[in-house]
Amino acid sequence: MSVFSVVMDRAGGFENQPLVAVAVSGGADSMALLRLTQRWCVARGGRVLALTVDHRLRPESAMETERVTEWLRALGVDHRVVVWDGEKPETGIEAAARRVRYQAFDMMCREAGALHLLLGHHAGDQRETVVMRAVRGLGQGEAGMAFMDVRRNCRVLRPLLGVEKTDLVALCQVLGQPWVEDSSNVSDAFERNRVRKRLAQTSKTMLSAMDAAIAVAQVRRMRAEQVCASRMQAWVRVSSLGYAWFDLDAWRAAPQDVDADRNLWASVLRCIGGGVYAPSRAALDRVVNAALAGRGATLGGCVVRPGNGGLWIVRERRVARPPHWDGALWDGRFVTTPEWCDRLRYPRDAQERTAISEAWSSLGKSEETPPSAVISRIPVVEGADGVCVPSLLGYDPGIPPLRFLPPHGVTACTDWLAP
Repeated sequence: MSVFSVVMDRAGGFENQPLVAVAVSGGADSMALLRLTQRWCVARGGRVLALTVDHRLRPESAMETERVTEWLRALGVDHRVVVWDGEKPETGIEAAARRVRYQAFDMMCREAGALHLLLGHHAGDQRETVVMRAVRGLGQGEAGMAFMDVRRNCRVLRPLLGVEKTDLVALCQVLGQPWVEDSSNVSDAFERNRVRKRLAQTSKTMLSAMDAAIAVAQVRRMRAEQVCASRMQAWVRVSSLGYAWFDLDAWRAAPQDVDADRNLWASVLRCIGGGVYAPSRAALDRVVNAALAGRGATLGGCVVRPGNGGLWIVRERRVARPPHWDGALWDGRFVTTPEWCDRLRYPRDAQERTAISEAWSSLGKSEETPPSAVISRIPVVEGADGVCVPSLLGYDPGIPPLRFLPPHGVTACTDWLAP
């Protein structure tokens, strides 16, 4: 059995005759992953689906995408492409492109019914990520990318994290598989390229030591996620309307653990704020200290407010516009139908907040009616009898359901180690 099969089988959770999506840029790493995945799927009576996002950041990208489509057609692989049209940000283009790419992949997986998305990140990508996160002081950055990650509509797997880029290039050469060389990968304008060049000057001994440290950090992160999940269950209530309540007294009474507190608050803020990445340690420490003192704070698109003997965590009153191709996503966190998406908004005034509060109380829900400051940050629409919360609260059945599906939930526990 090949190493790739061992890694995939260890991931588990595949259906009979699996449909597996693979992110394909056309580079040697993604083409090697595509060929490995196709072989694995065919052996199990399944099939592979190739997904590409053409960011249109280079003049030649459209031609390269057509070339990749031809290669995949020759292999009998279905290929779906999303193009990022329109204006691009003048700064932070790497982060913006990554955000768009993941949103598009998640959307395409949903439309295709693919439960699994494979990414071609390899050992070199992992080292670069660790260095970049260390510079920014991000959470569990020393652990790098997780082998498994759960997104809104699929789970992401990175089965090549233990494989060197040179081995993937060699595989393509053996298979006679052509690939695309992205000219932007050598530009010093991008942070990852600068880090890659520095690591290329590092000795093999140092790189091996770095890999060992990453493996240790991943085990530590997995255990931290398990602790976070148990604390979340004990102290946090997350509402399907996009807010949370934190049991301050129970938290204060427990033994203090700085790292566990950071992880807990990072998870809650990322879920409620709709963020993809956790805030920095320094920012989290500021929120943790404020929360311990019973004070409010803001971070990660969230507002933390004291109330009801605890802390309310709510979204800031702003709407994050989704990419144009996923019109059924509102505020980056709620899924509805495209025709209703533009009708969602936040309550406008005290009269609307009072009406919602009264309707909520009349339903006899086990969940107590939240204060006005929380109600002002939940999605509403204009119904037949005035403003209302979509059918999550059980009234105005003519309005389609609204599902709270942020990019990341409050717990993960999916950080498995690939051999």
